[in-house]
Amino acid sequence: MYNHIEDKYIKKELSNRWNYFSYKGKTIKVQRDLYSAYLLQNTENDEIDRNKCIERFDNFLKLHDEEINRLKEMNKTKKLIKSMGI
Repeated sequence: MYNHIEDKYIKKELSNRWNYFSYKGKTIKVQRDLYSAYLLQNTENDEIDRNKCIERFDNFLKLHDEEINRLKEMNKTKKLIKSMGI
């Protein structure tokens, strides 16, 4: 999977549902499928636009964390599919 922070591709097992990044002096945890969608959103002409990824990442993290928290709350009353890793 492409890591826009380090600007390199990192081989990951399909069973790994979370990406860990060193970002702004701390380690952050990002759900793999949501990050893949983020990369696709910042793709142009079949290439990931790293500058767009960098520019939009803080907003993505905010929305990501809100969604993960929403899913965790939902999981208390409804069981979610395990493939999300929640």
